[in-house]
Amino acid sequence: MIVENFGGSAGLGRSWDLTSKDLMHTVVTVLASGLLVYLVAALPGAALKYAVQQYGILPDVGPLLSIVITQLGSLLSTPLSVSAAVILYYDLRVRREGYDLQLAMQQPVPPLN
Repeated sequence: MIVENFGGSAGLGRSWDLTSKDLMHTVVTVLASGLLVYLVAALPGAALKYAVQQYGILPDVGPLLSIVITQLGSLLSTPLSVSAAVILYYDLRVRREGYDLQLAMQQPVPPLN
């Protein structure tokens, strides 16, 4: 919506046009990026929480440390998810509309010597 300067309903229609024929590709990409974000964000904090509960490691600060680690993981992994969505958008535009060719046609051709 931002790149193509569309409103809400026009943006949804544009999204449907781009993804309708590549639905599996889109779903798999979104699920894979979501899984990656989950693994980077939640798994280290969950492992620490498990260690605190199971082995009694750092019983006083363990829960707080687990929350801090999970939040840091989210902070690091959220840009990965957004980047995956942007790459998916341009990938679909290149596959559907030849966007790379449009950009190449707009570049000035250097003169031959």
